[in-house]
This record gives sequence, structure tokens and C-alpha cells, in this order.
Amino acid sequence: MKPGITDWRTIEAAYRAGSTPLRQMAAKHAVSHVAIIKHARRRGWTRGKVPRIGACNTRQSEGRLTGNRAANSSTPGNLAGNSHATRSTRRGVPSRKTPELIERILAGIADGKSTRAVCNEVGIGQRTIWDWLAADREFSQQYARAKIFCADCLADEIIEIADDSSQDTYIDSKGQRVINHKAIAQAKLRIDARKWLAAKLAPKKYGKG
Repeated sequence: MKPGITDWRTIEAAYRAGSTPLRQMAAKHAVSHVAIIKHARRRGWTRGKVPRIGACNTRQSEGRLTGNRAANSSTPGNLAGNSHATRSTRRGVPSRKTPELIERILAGIADGKSTRAVCNEVGIGQRTIWDWLAADREFSQQYARAKIFCADCLADEIIEIADDSSQDTYIDSKGQRVINHKAIAQAKLRIDARKWLAAKLAPKKYGKG
């Protein structure tokens, strides 16, 4: 790799693997982590899951289930309690907050994904996110910045869509160039949707007022 040229192929491989923190990747390749997120969004990279988080969650869940059974199995009156605890453990996922987990959440939000989609990817409930936002000021600020970055990415996409005229016309069966009204309408719809969402995510920056 020549000096001054970013090795995006290596970065892409590490990004997709999901085992290396973004800031560590950024420092290694002398680029900002924001640039990596933006590059990944434009090229459709998917951030891989961090295996140890899932393993940790599984072990903790199994531990709680074992503890519940040991504490309540000998008391008939606690059968209802056992059932409730088991259902809660199965339905819920341990909400242990780690730097890797926070990074994946923020990367997903900055990438334009919904909170529900991000939660499904990382294996936690939406309620956990809301609790963290209410209790953790730093995470709340990071989350807000991720939303603004998402809005910035949407604004960039609006420019890209507007500048792309490759589908605005086509050659018909008679060899005549014809305006592609359907493609133009679709492009307008894509632009309007991104304008609306950017204004919602960052009203001070992209709102009408």
C-alpha cells in the first residue's frame, strides 16, 4: 500500500468481522472513525457481531435460570414465581453495557438503522436502550451525535441522488431518447423521504424553521 493511500479493503474486512473497535481501526489506518462509518454506509458494509457479547449473555442467562430453579424447586407455593422468572429470563437479555456493545449501537444508529433494528442485531431490548439514555448522560450525548451524523449522511445521499441523472432518460424501441418519468418520480420520493427524516433527526440543522 502506497503512503497516503487508505487501505479500505483491510478496513472493510475488519469492519465486517466486527471484532475490532472502530476507534482502534481508525487509529491503525490514520483515518477518523466517522470516516469509516460514512464509508461503510455508502458501500453497504454490514458490521459483524462480537461473539463474546453473545457468549457472556448466554452464560449469565443460564446462571440465573439455574439459580431460580435451585431456590424455588422445593416450594410448591413458588411454582407461579418460577414460571414468571423463567419467562422473564428467556424473554429478556442481560443489559450489561460494554464499550463494544455501545460502539455497535451507535454505529447502527449513525448508519440510519432504527432503534428496534439495532436492538435486534445486538441482542438487547429497546427498554434497555431507553433506560441507558435516561441514566447515562454520556451515552445520551453519544446517541444524539449519532442521530445527527445519520442526518448528515442522509443529506449527502440527497445530493448524490439529485446529481445522478443516469436513469432520467432511456432509449426506446425506436431509438429515441425518452424522459424516464418513473425513475425521476422515484428519485424525488427518495429525496423527500431523506429530507423528512433528516429534519426529524436534526431539526435545528435540517428543519424548515
